[in-house]
Amino acid sequence: MKKRGQMKLSFGMIFSIILIVAFLAFAVYAIIGFLGLQNSAKIGQFKSGLQDDVNTAWRVTHTLQKVSYDLPSKTNQVCFVDQELYGYNVELRPTESFRNVAPILIEHINISIITRNGASDKCFNVNNGKVSMTIEKNFGEGWVTIK
Repeated sequence: MKKRGQMKLSFGMIFSIILIVAFLAFAVYAIIGFLGLQNSAKIGQFKSGLQDDVNTAWRVTHTLQKVSYDLPSKTNQVCFVDQELYGYNVELRPTESFRNVAPILIEHINISIITRNGASDKCFNVNNGKVSMTIEKNFGEGWVTIK
């Protein structure tokens, strides 16, 4: 008679394996959630930082200031668009990646001068998660422009 090998797992071992799989699944879910939270925080810091810099420029008579902001790595461009009627004038592209982000409306900017030359938008490229632009206000102007 030939003997066959038999694998026996106790209930405790099976339960332990199930718990390990559940903990790993929860850990992956939590890490993905934290990364999404980090991206939302970066977008919020960009929005408030840009608005603060524009407000500072708007209050003075003349300024020319180069600024840089951190953005999520999946951001390719920051575009100023003439969509204030719809509640925003800044768009992060690609837009599919930011569908759940609240619209960005920056006050005190002259969107018609920023998007001049018949273009519907003015975009700034994001390199390695950073975007650089120049905030400008000339003597006698009431609004800030971004170049």
